[in-house]
Amino acid sequence: MNRHLVFSCVFVVALATTVGGVARADVVTLYDDGLGNLPGDQPWVGYFALGGMASESPVAAGTRLTTNDAASAGYSNHAPLSNPIVPQVINPLFPSLNDTVGFSLSFQLQVFDESHLSNDRAGFSVILLGQDSRGIEIGFWEDRVFAQTDSPLFTHGEEGLFDTTADETTYTLTIQSGGYALAADTQTILSGAVRDYSSFSGTPLGVPYTLGNYVFLGDDTTSASADVSIGSVVLNSSLAAVPEPSTFAFVALLATPWGLRRRRG
Repeated sequence: MNRHLVFSCVFVVALATTVGGVARADVVTLYDDGLGNLPGDQPWVGYFALGGMASESPVAAGTRLTTNDAASAGYSNHAPLSNPIVPQVINPLFPSLNDTVGFSLSFQLQVFDESHLSNDRAGFSVILLGQDSRGIEIGFWEDRVFAQTDSPLFTHGEEGLFDTTADETTYTLTIQSGGYALAADTQTILSGAVRDYSSFSGTPLGVPYTLGNYVFLGDDTTSASADVSIGSVVLNSSLAAVPEPSTFAFVALLATPWGLRRRRG
């Protein structure tokens, strides 16, 4: 199935109050690449950049984000520049993410170029933390993805070999019952236990790793650079609320194709 159609289905389902008896308030489109604007122009995440050279621009596939080794830039559901100790949530309707119920983040991504000065850093990373501030940070290189460990803090953990440059890929990062899994389209490429990064002391009170219900996509280090395309991003805050396949089939008939945190060296 065309990736844009998949995300169209999710978007339409999210708009419905119920479909086939299943409430869909749990599914939120954080960024709809079909609107032709940038993630920060939509109500759920903001764009933040610090140091070096970074840029964002709308492209056919969504948004192109580029950074150099001295820059940190990306998209988060918190606004760190609003208050470095307790960053403001950009949208107060952002859902709570409960590990017991399970939650997932789906995002479209293609890595055009990535370089790093350390084996423990990546030019593009995704962070997903639940309401208890536990979750996972995953780094994307050109030929693999890897998890950041929490002991020792922020070192290269388990990894999965995968060509992130070949095509735009729909990744789904799922967290439930103390574990995480990352799938590329339908293929699971990485899995393991969730982490607790709250011992991080590089910013006041360990922000953002002490925050709950936290999402970040971008370059969060001054030891790497990247050039990537980011497509639609969809959050499902309740895996128990996923409709039956027949429900998705019905919604498909109705569908149409469719912000920074700390610097870590």
